[in-house]
Amino acid sequence: LYKGSPRIAKVFSPRPESPTPRMTSLYEQLSALGPGPTIGFVGRITPDKGLPILLDALRLLTERGRHCRLMIVGYCEDDALAARVAEERAAGMPVLLLGPT
Repeated sequence: LYKGSPRIAKVFSPRPESPTPRMTSLYEQLSALGPGPTIGFVGRITPDKGLPILLDALRLLTERGRHCRLMIVGYCEDDALAARVAEERAAGMPVLLLGPT
């Protein structure tokens, strides 16, 4: 699903020794979504970025008992896609949306 040029990801500890209040809040929000790895989407939230495919994949994984969470960070430019994300969250899908919508 990645459309950009490859980049080296910065790896960080999931539990820093002295997290900031903002990081503590983020960890609490992610923990509330349940256990499992976190899949991240960072960028403009538009259909051409593949987010609908990612949402479908998350639903499929969840239905098959593979517990994971989706964290979306970005600016939503598409009202229909924002509504789809809201519907998925309302249906109990483990989705966290950060950033202006």
